[in-house]
Order: sequence, then structure tokens, then C-alpha cells
Amino acid sequence: MSDPLSDDASPAAKSALNWTVLALLGAGLLILVILVAALLFRQDDPRFEVEGVDGDLQGAPARQASLNAGWLAPAADAGSAVLIPQAFGGWDLETSDRNANNPAFGLTREGYHGRYTRAGAAVAADLYVYPGQEDDAAVLQSVRERLSDPARFGDVRFSEPELVPGAKTLRFDMTPQPEGGENDGVPESHGLMAAVDGWLLFARSENESDLLPFLAAYMRAVEADGAGEAPPEPAPGDRTEALADDGAEIAD
Repeated sequence: MSDPLSDDASPAAKSALNWTVLALLGAGLLILVILVAALLFRQDDPRFEVEGVDGDLQGAPARQASLNAGWLAPAADAGSAVLIPQAFGGWDLETSDRNANNPAFGLTREGYHGRYTRAGAAVAADLYVYPGQEDDAAVLQSVRERLSDPARFGDVRFSEPELVPGAKTLRFDMTPQPEGGENDGVPESHGLMAAVDGWLLFARSENESDLLPFLAAYMRAVEADGAGEAPPEPAPGDRTEALADDGAEIAD
């Protein structure tokens, strides 16, 4: 049998080889086009929204999809009744106090503290709310530097999830390693901090690894008056009121 690549091969054999190569190239190109189209569809379809993955300690922080489109911050003089609600997003307040000191994280300012439990689950999270300061972005960086000591905390993972436009965030995750590991003896701890619109928010838990929904639900619960409210009632004699009355008569 002659080699189709040799000079002695018949024209028919060479032609068959050429058509085989072209068919393989065409099939490969078609598969590539299908894969690219599927990738573009996945990115455009909201059902396939990707939140991202945590960045490691050495790499650039990863980003996550925003949970809130916007936020109306509570008034600067808001008290515990507003800042520490009794319940939100499936979480119930267990205890509250004014002891918001967290010296291990460099947070020694006054603030509010509430401990929440999730209904039907043995899960708890602590929430600390502090009036904002100009250097809150630096505070988050300081916390990151504190937790970046491998001799004390081992391999802590960090990310900066998106929460609301303009917010500075820091998420950290410390998970116990096997006996003898770098952070052997360090309890599991997860935290999410956000400096946003005049407030510094800090959620922390030993058994709830994803605190982003927790903090987003809290922010929606304490939004300032006016967030999502119905339009104001029209003044007496206002044409808007007359139109509303006409509509009621028609409905009757």
C-alpha cells in the first residue's frame, strides 16, 4: 500500500487525504465556535451570574456580585432600636449591648453589638455597628495586616465582595487545620467588614461561612425612612386626589 504523503501516491489518494484534513479542521473550528457561543450566552444570562471565588492571601482580592443595588444609610444619630433590629432575613436577635470593643481587630471605638441566631439552625453571628470615621478604609487594611500573621493565624483567606457602590469591604476566613498545622488551635472564624455611607459594619461568626447575605439583609432592614415607601398622599384639592377619586367611582 503506497504512502499518501509520498510523491508516488496517486492523485486520488492525495485528494482523499486533503479532504480528510479539511474535514477535521472544519469539525475543530465548529466545536470552537460552539464553545465560544455557549460561554457568551452564559455570561449574558442572569441565571448564570457568577459571584466569584475568594482570592488567596498573596493574590489580588477576588470580587463577588453585588447583592444590593443601593442603600439609604440610617441617620447619623440613629440609636440601638434602629441599628440593632429584633429580626431580619431569617435571623433573630438573641442579645444586645453597647460593648462593641474588638481590640484584637483594632476596633476600640464606641458602637452597638447584637448577637443573632438563625431560625431552625444552630448558627450564630455577631454584628457590630460603629459610627463611621474618615480613616475606615485604613482600618480595614489594618485588620487585614493583623490577620496576615501566619505564626498566629495560619493561612487566612481574604476577599473584597461587592456590597453597594462606594462601599469598602473586607472578608476573611480562618478555618482550623489538622493537628500540627500552622493555625492549629485557632478557632474557626469568618468575618465581613464594610465601611459604607458613614457607618462601619462588622459581622463575625464561628459557624456561618457566608456572611454576605446576612449583612445585605441587615442593610435592607435598617435603611433610612423613605427607602421603598409609597408616594406621599396628595394634598386636599390636589388634581391628583381628584383623579384618584374619579378612578374609585369608575371602579364602583
